[in-house]
Amino acid sequence: MDVGGSLDRFFHMTERGTNVRIEFKGALLTFLAMSYIMVVNPTMMVDAGIDYSVAYTSTILISAFGCIMMGLYANYPVALAPAMGVNAFFVYTVVLGMGYSWIDALMAMFLAGIIFLVTSISGLREKMLHSIPMSIKRAITVGIGCFITFIGLSNAGLIVSSPSTLITLGDVSNIGVALSLFSVLVTLLFRSRGISVAALIGMVLTAILGLAVGVISPPDAVFSIPALPELGAMFTSLDSISFDGGFLMVTVSAFMVLFFDGSGTLIATAGRADLPNEGDDFARAMVADAATVSASAVIGTTPASAFAESTVGIEAGSRTGLTPIIIALFFIAALFIGPLFQIFDYHCTVGAMTLVAIAMMSEVKGIDWGDWPVSAAAVITILMMLLTYSITNGIMFGIIVYTICMLGAGRVRELNVGVVGLTLIFAVYLFSIALFL
Repeated sequence: MDVGGSLDRFFHMTERGTNVRIEFKGALLTFLAMSYIMVVNPTMMVDAGIDYSVAYTSTILISAFGCIMMGLYANYPVALAPAMGVNAFFVYTVVLGMGYSWIDALMAMFLAGIIFLVTSISGLREKMLHSIPMSIKRAITVGIGCFITFIGLSNAGLIVSSPSTLITLGDVSNIGVALSLFSVLVTLLFRSRGISVAALIGMVLTAILGLAVGVISPPDAVFSIPALPELGAMFTSLDSISFDGGFLMVTVSAFMVLFFDGSGTLIATAGRADLPNEGDDFARAMVADAATVSASAVIGTTPASAFAESTVGIEAGSRTGLTPIIIALFFIAALFIGPLFQIFDYHCTVGAMTLVAIAMMSEVKGIDWGDWPVSAAAVITILMMLLTYSITNGIMFGIIVYTICMLGAGRVRELNVGVVGLTLIFAVYLFSIALFL
């Protein structure tokens, strides 16, 4: 049986200029770059009252499910996992801040996911996205690239908070911070030599050095037995869920965050993979993304969506759905050999995340800087995405600024219905946040 030929035909690898070896390399790089989520997400969920072992299992299961959906249904080289930012909203805003139980929060995420799925299947999500000017879409890509690097640098200790300047350089005399700096420099060194697997080399060398100097702890064991998640826990506790005004706003807010975080990531990754961000394939990618959100709540974890670190594999050549399928297999393996994967922490992945930002920043040349409303919106999109730690905020303020500038320039007729609609939605969203959250 010609397995290679069958895979080629199913995933259209030759057509997209790739092969099994390239897809495997991209999958490995992406998995290593996003593997931190297997530790970070359960750690955050513990603060909401969920058992760590259960959270670890549910995090991996939904990641594998989402990757398989994206690979088989959409044939897109995009991995899915619990979204950073959404999990913080779930734990620290909804549960700890507003006092809802984690069961309440799961139900809100489930309902938000259903709304999300309906807009994706109906085509409304795609219509809203394509109403956004191309230059702002490119600004979204640039902003996500900066955002990815900011996450990596801050979690690796290279940049830290400061009471006087908000952020500042980390303590490079600290051995952990120095290790992170080594990750960045050695990765850039190998990439400058034209080595396509520079990100992987940087991760492995950093992990080895980290083990040697004691920053990274060796695994206590090789194998681990996964704990079973509480499937559909919110359905068995319907009588205890608080369906009040605050709950409604949590649901709406979650929908807004998921809609634009996932959409922005899909636009950016499609662009980097030279795939269209419209048409049947892109529509299926959005449906796979939305379906995974609803499934997340059923499995018992924070919403999973398109992961921006997918661009690490895309920059290494991934172009088809075989990549997320392979990533799903890595996640499933991690259920049983999780301790081995946990050595690749932020110290190891910050170099790869920096390469992603460099690649994505190239989109800045496609922005029409000679058009004032466009350039103003692009700058605000990038800055707000980075400085508010939110892809959604960047898109929201970028669209609002674009509309305001177009009104000021007397170009009202150039505004399409989609942009006007988005501006009104965002205005209501901001007003609702001020009142309820």
